[in-house]
Amino acid sequence: MRNKGGRKSFAKIVGLMAVLGCLVGIPDANAGSAPGVTDDTILIGMHTPLTGPIALYSKIAFMNKAILEEWGGTIHGRKIKNIVLDDGCDPVKGVAAAKKLIYDEKVFMIHGGQCSNCGLAIRPIVEKTGTPYITQGEVHDGIVVPTVKNIFNPGYVSSSGSRTLVDFAMTIPGVKRVGVIRHTDEWATALYEPLIKHLKEKYNMAPVADVVTERGVADVTPQVLRLKKAKVDAVFSLIYVVATTTFIRDAHKLGLNVPILGSTATSVADQYESLKSLAPLKKYFSPYWCKYPLDHPNVTPYRELFLKHNPTKIFDSVTLYITGGALVILDALEKCGKDLTQEKFVEVLETSYKNWEPDRYIGASPITFSETDHIGMDVVTMSTIATGKFEVVDTYQDYERLMKK
Repeated sequence: MRNKGGRKSFAKIVGLMAVLGCLVGIPDANAGSAPGVTDDTILIGMHTPLTGPIALYSKIAFMNKAILEEWGGTIHGRKIKNIVLDDGCDPVKGVAAAKKLIYDEKVFMIHGGQCSNCGLAIRPIVEKTGTPYITQGEVHDGIVVPTVKNIFNPGYVSSSGSRTLVDFAMTIPGVKRVGVIRHTDEWATALYEPLIKHLKEKYNMAPVADVVTERGVADVTPQVLRLKKAKVDAVFSLIYVVATTTFIRDAHKLGLNVPILGSTATSVADQYESLKSLAPLKKYFSPYWCKYPLDHPNVTPYRELFLKHNPTKIFDSVTLYITGGALVILDALEKCGKDLTQEKFVEVLETSYKNWEPDRYIGASPITFSETDHIGMDVVTMSTIATGKFEVVDTYQDYERLMKK
């Protein structure tokens, strides 16, 4: 009888302790909490090519890291901390980085990377785990289409970039014959197919020359000669960064003196750094996320912030790529309130942004999200460095006016 009574007394004591625990705030071991969220910290992960042939694009991550950590301040008592891992612009490394961020570091969310091949490989992982994922520079439509509830692109996608190239080309006087140089991988195909479709549907045109080159090729003389023989008035260059340098160099050398419209992966400023000459770039244009040139007053806060945190790096147009994503994250975290969860964060993103363009925002068009569309921007602009200064142009006529100054 004594043992039985003792068991009853013990059970009463345990029950009383549980009640008191709830009243005085003793943590319940079974209570759930958002990954990466503590009383004073929100942990955000990033993956970026710290190494490899396009390591220069890691500046995008460091720009966004600075925005999140400094401009974010304290959000409902919490400071943002970022973990940045190397993906080398390689899908295998990208998947490894994403798994480490989600399962080992237990981040609240991932603020993407710069390479579409990594974003495509990571998509199934973040879709399965429900981890919020906001891209930085991954433009492939397939990362956000079909829509996945927790994956967002605050910038533009390949198809909108391709439509921009076509519409810009059609502002060039006398354009009737266009050519294409492209890779054959998934990244280039995501640019090529919507470009051909838009060219046909809106302008009833098709390329008179369509040539292929692969990454790593050191000479594209045959491709340039085919384009030249076809007497093209403009060329859509759907190739990656290093290959673009090769093509622009060979086109200039062989006298293919027509406007060249580069891919979403390229930057006119980066090409100038590679070629060390303006002559081959006089008629080269590439898409640009920002609506302002680098010397615009609205860009100054970004330059000062980036150089404060990265004094040994060069601030250029690449640095500003899709900075709107970091601003959306900060705003959504504020809107979520103190009781932050991943589900609430995603709900805010889907329901709170329509033509969003806050004071610090410098994108070419406002950001809009909905439950069925997680692509933030539908319009981008173009850029040139033909004058020796990075400039933003909406039409070829804008470029002509610059050249007459």
